Parts: sequence; C-alpha cells; structure tokens
Amino acid sequence: MLDPMNSVPAQFAQLRTLWFGVLFFYANRLFFLLATVEIGLGALLWVVQQQGVEAIGAGLLKKVLWIGFLYAVLFNAQTWIPAVIDSFIQAGQDASGVKALNPSEVMWQGIGVAVKMLYEMAGWGIFKNFTGLLTGIFAAFVVVVSFAVIAIELAVTLIESYIVTGAGVFLLGFAAFRGTAAVSERYLGYVVAVGIKLLALYLIVGGGATLAPEWGKLINETNMLNYWVPLTILGAALLYAVVAWRVPSVAGALASGTVALGFHDVLGATVMATRTVAGAGTAATAGGMGAATVASAAQLGRAIAQGQGGGWRGAALGLKEAGSALSREAVAAAVPRLHRARQNIQRQAAAITNLNNDDGHQF
Repeated sequence: MLDPMNSVPAQFAQLRTLWFGVLFFYANRLFFLLATVEIGLGALLWVVQQQGVEAIGAGLLKKVLWIGFLYAVLFNAQTWIPAVIDSFIQAGQDASGVKALNPSEVMWQGIGVAVKMLYEMAGWGIFKNFTGLLTGIFAAFVVVVSFAVIAIELAVTLIESYIVTGAGVFLLGFAAFRGTAAVSERYLGYVVAVGIKLLALYLIVGGGATLAPEWGKLINETNMLNYWVPLTILGAALLYAVVAWRVPSVAGALASGTVALGFHDVLGATVMATRTVAGAGTAATAGGMGAATVASAAQLGRAIAQGQGGGWRGAALGLKEAGSALSREAVAAAVPRLHRARQNIQRQAAAITNLNNDDGHQF
C-alpha cells in the first residue's frame, strides 16, 4: 500500500548515503586545500613577526594538532554526526515511550477523530439542529488539518535530519582555515538543533498520544450536535498543532544560536557591551553635575525672570536661559576634553586680543 506521508522521508533516507559518498570527496579536497592555506599563512605571519625557532615550532605543533582533530571529525562524520542525532532520538524514545516517529500514524489519528465526530452527528437530529451540524463539520475539518500540520512537521524534521547527516558533511571541509571555520561551527550547531527538534517532537507526540482516544470517548458520551462539544475538540486540536509546530522550532533555533556562536556574534556582543558601558559612563558624568548645578540654573532663571519684571514674558525668558545653562553644563560634563579645549582656545584668543590692544596703545 502506498504511504505518501512516509514515502517522502523514506526516499530522503535512501539518498543520504549517496549524498555522503559524493560530497565527502569534495569536502576532503577542500579541507586539505584550506589546511595548506592556514599553515602557509601562519608561517608568513611568524616570519613577519620575526618569531624564534621555539615559538615557530610550538605554534606549528598547535596548528597541526588542531587541524588533525578537525580532520578526524570530517573523516568520522558518517559515524559521529548521526550518533549525535541518534542520542537525542534515543532520549526522546525513552522519555515518551514512542518507538518511532510516524507521520502517517499521526495523520490517521486525526482522520479517525474527524470520522467519529461526523458519524456521531449522523441521524435525524441534524434536521433539528442545523447550526450544530455546521459547527461539527467545521470542527472535524479543523481536526484533520491540525493533525496534518503535526504530521508535516514530523516529516520535515525527519527529512532535515537526513539532509544534515548526508549532505552536511561538505560544510566540514571549511573547518581547516580560520577565515571559514565559522561555517563548520554553524553546521555543528545545526546538527545539535535538529537533534533537539527531534527530541521535542518525540516528547510532544508521546504526550499527545492519549488525546485522540480521550476525544473519541468524549464524542461517544456526548451529543455532537451540541455545538460546544465540537468546538472544544477543535480548540484542543489547534492547541496541540501549535505546540507541535512551534516548540521544536524554537528549541532548535535557540540551540543553534547558542552552539554556533562565531566571531561575528562575539564581535557584535562586544560592540554592544562597549556602547552600553560608554553610555553608562556618559550618564554618570552628566549625573556629576548634581543637584547643585540644577539649583544654580533654577536660581539663574528666577533672577532673569525678576529682572524682566515677572509675568509670562519674564518667566519664558528665565526658563529659556535656565535650559540653555543646563545644556551647556551637560555638554561640558559629557565631553570634558572638548570643553577644556574650547576654554583654552578662548583664553588664547583673549590673550591675543589684549596683546593687540596693548600694542595699539604703545603706538
């Protein structure tokens, strides 16, 4: 019997071995090419920096050991990478009690619940409660769609695991050179992410294995033409589908982002931290003006307002001058070097003016 839901993942499972055999050859060549570039670049830097023989020997030994370890990962990728994913699958099987993820089985569970709902609505009662009939038909349709979404998520994740273990080996060839090593790092993070998605799906499918029988019992013991019953099953099926769709994806994305933390991510975090510290320092410097500066500005504003005879016009002028004074003090506190440079230039200009005036008086 043709099983379309399981036949697609099975086809990708067969292609996995073919992909690995072809791409491992190219990954191997790429690895040695980049390893040569890495060692050559390191030797050039050692010469430019005029390193001693001992330093060059130690650096070369570290580089060879590291490249050797990375090549071991590439050489054993056909065993090690699937083993990582299989460890998550084994943990999910033991925790959930589900022996294998079967998209078709999940799909047929939804179809069975929908057929039961429609069967219980059949009878003369449909002519008395047409609204309940329409609600039940719509709820049955949504139940089928919800379980179809879960089955599709299962199938996609299984296909994803076959691709990452078969075709992903090519990305390990980038590990030998420091400039491209982030590609391999992110691939390994992606492997862990797929494993976590499979683990989460095992837990969710195992936890929801009793939902269909419970809904069937509810259908048998209640009146399906009472619209609240199909709506209750509809809401539960939708919630189950959303959990199976979102939780594994979020967990996998979180793991991928954590494991695949590369140079650019670290650099971005460092820049952000630097900006935060600088902002805090500026705020602290500006805060150094203190309440005394604010009080002085307020006193200046009152004095100007009184000098203008009070009233709305005097208050507005006083507020304007007080704000200007605070702005000047804030700039001076935030950029002290610029402020001091401006004062020095002003003093020099004043000295030059006084000197010119003195020279003019001498003549």
